[in-house]
Amino acid sequence: MREVITQQLSAANIPLQNLRGLATDGASVMTGRVNGLGALLRRDVGSLVAVHCVCHRLALACTDTNATLKKIKDVEIEVTQLWKIFDNSPKKLAAYLKVQQEIKEVTLGKKANKKITKRLKKACQTRWLSFDNAIAAVCTDMPAVLQTLRELKADPACYGLLKNFIKAKKVGSMYILKEVLPILSELSKVFQRSTINFAHIEPSIQLCKDRLLKLAESKSPVQKFEKDLEEGGHLALTEIKCCSDDIKYLETLLNDYTAALINNITARFTNATPVLSAMQVFDLTTIPSRQTTDFLDHGQQHIEVLADHYFTTDEASHAQLQAEWSVLKYDLLTWKLPESVKNNSISPAEWVMQQICKQKYSYRGQFPLMTKVVDSLLVIPVSNAWPERGASKLKLIKTRLRSVMKADMLNTLMHVSMNGPPTTSEAAKTLINQCVKLWLSRKERKKLPRAPSLSTSLQPATVQQPISVLETQGTQTEALDDMQEQEFLIAAEKFCLPAEPQLEFDTCDDSESESDSSDC
Repeated sequence: MREVITQQLSAANIPLQNLRGLATDGASVMTGRVNGLGALLRRDVGSLVAVHCVCHRLALACTDTNATLKKIKDVEIEVTQLWKIFDNSPKKLAAYLKVQQEIKEVTLGKKANKKITKRLKKACQTRWLSFDNAIAAVCTDMPAVLQTLRELKADPACYGLLKNFIKAKKVGSMYILKEVLPILSELSKVFQRSTINFAHIEPSIQLCKDRLLKLAESKSPVQKFEKDLEEGGHLALTEIKCCSDDIKYLETLLNDYTAALINNITARFTNATPVLSAMQVFDLTTIPSRQTTDFLDHGQQHIEVLADHYFTTDEASHAQLQAEWSVLKYDLLTWKLPESVKNNSISPAEWVMQQICKQKYSYRGQFPLMTKVVDSLLVIPVSNAWPERGASKLKLIKTRLRSVMKADMLNTLMHVSMNGPPTTSEAAKTLINQCVKLWLSRKERKKLPRAPSLSTSLQPATVQQPISVLETQGTQTEALDDMQEQEFLIAAEKFCLPAEPQLEFDTCDDSESESDSSDC
């Protein structure tokens, strides 16, 4: 992999020393201290920062939680088994969709009969937090699922799932997952954005933790489950019975699950790269007042970490970077945060570094090393969701019927699919029109003649319509033989055309007349 990276950079005329960061999935082949990809590249570029992808960290934190709580793990396994039962058997799937239609026809009416049947969602461990949609689909159609399993209880697998799904503890656990997983999915979507950087990580994680704590305190999943079991509720017609012990069990499970998630997320993101943690030195909100005794020493430890990374053996650069920070923090006290920072659209540290980069030509004379460090920090990737998304698009584009597609066309289609506007948007329509005009303007295109309309061919016999002669590259016939002449006379009589045959006909017109006469 190291050779491929160096070759590609060399082919693009990009110096290897311009590498600033490397985001990986955390595998040992990537993060190994001796022969990992990051270690090998760091031998050529000493200032390279290797980052464990934040999306993979979040997925690992959720996996650790499921491994700790066997009750949650069992629910996910049973939901996956339920999906496999219906997906692997068209007969069972048809029975499930029929039960859905009958139940919803009673509750919603016949007018809602067209868009009510839905399949269960697939969930697997290799997809980031894919259990969100799977759990939501099962909870939404729980009455139909239970009724279908009752009809199919002759199957041992269906009977085993039926015995588990009519238990209040099992269904209540699904309601807990239905409320918790969307919070984690939202955090994952934030990390998958192409504009994500280090400054978004800590605030997003803190928001996720606060929402989990609030959910545990409110006990809303357990309350919704109890409400659905009441008369007129979503689960009122099922045979699920719930007692006070089940409610206590679900409340305890909710507290344990949210606490385990918070602990595992904290553990996965605490051991981050020291360089990323040192970036918080540029946060304006953490700089103390100039009158306090902490102002002079503020940020020196973070600056020392940055100096050790970017200027490992240069003691003079260490001292110069510390001196530049001692002056820069006086300037930062005079800066005022914009509305974008106050609205949480951007973090204070990121905004400060962006301003330094925008004014780097004016700051370069006074802070040459600081501007260089800030330039490197802003481009460090913290997620590899973009290449993962590219692999998914590749599978959708290069199908079995398009397996011989060349690399340049495949690369073009991938860029259009990933970076282009939505297909139905106005931007897409404008772009398509521009592309068509550009394609037509490159060279003269051969325009095919339009076929004569049916209304023109059915004119009365008194009106003589001249028949145009189309010139093709093939050889035209001089006259019609006996069989062609008879067919022409029959067609002329049917369409009220002149009985006198023309001397020259195109082969395409001849075939059209044959088909027309046979249809008549």
